[in-house]
Amino acid sequence: VIKVQNTDCSMVTINVPPELRKIEQILFASVKQNRFDLVSRIIDGHKCDINVRDSFDRTPLHLAASSGNLPMVKLLIEGRALVDPVDKFGITPLFWAVYNNYKNVAHYLLNMGAKHNRVTKQGFTILHFISESNAISILKYLHRKSLTLEYDVADN
Repeated sequence: VIKVQNTDCSMVTINVPPELRKIEQILFASVKQNRFDLVSRIIDGHKCDINVRDSFDRTPLHLAASSGNLPMVKLLIEGRALVDPVDKFGITPLFWAVYNNYKNVAHYLLNMGAKHNRVTKQGFTILHFISESNAISILKYLHRKSLTLEYDVADN
């Protein structure tokens, strides 16, 4: 289990199952430890699926985005990581970046094509995450980019 403690005490848990290949386990650990050299070698050598998933269906990109690590996010996406993977709760790296108010990561993910109009399995939208984290600058960015916020969500 890999846990990332953020300054606001929110925590993303990455549960790396033992059945993952050793190189996939190393990828998760290297992202957590900001080991750009190792992640880069794994990507360049095509040593494993960069979109490998843990027990919660989270990818290395979820981990990098949730910790606000923009250089790692860029490295993973340039290495062909999916921009918008959904974990088992319906949460994407963009939503983690917004929840933790990492505006530079959120802006980058949006510019790379992350979908802002998703709804989680609990019915939460990006507006819920913006509100929870007081990420007004991200809301202003969405408005400046003329990104429409349309949802069909009951009672949320």
